[in-house]
Amino acid sequence: MVTPPISGTTVPSVEGNLDIVPKAAHETHVLSAGDRIEIVHFVGGG
Repeated sequence: MVTPPISGTTVPSVEGNLDIVPKAAHETHVLSAGDRIEIVHFVGGG
């Protein structure tokens, strides 16, 4: 199960094995040994 950290009302984007995991699937997405996960959280600024 992928449970990304939630800060305020924003949810980071999650990628598993080069595929975007839709927000609706974050709680049910199953991870396997060797999976590659990337979590991206956009931050505003200049």
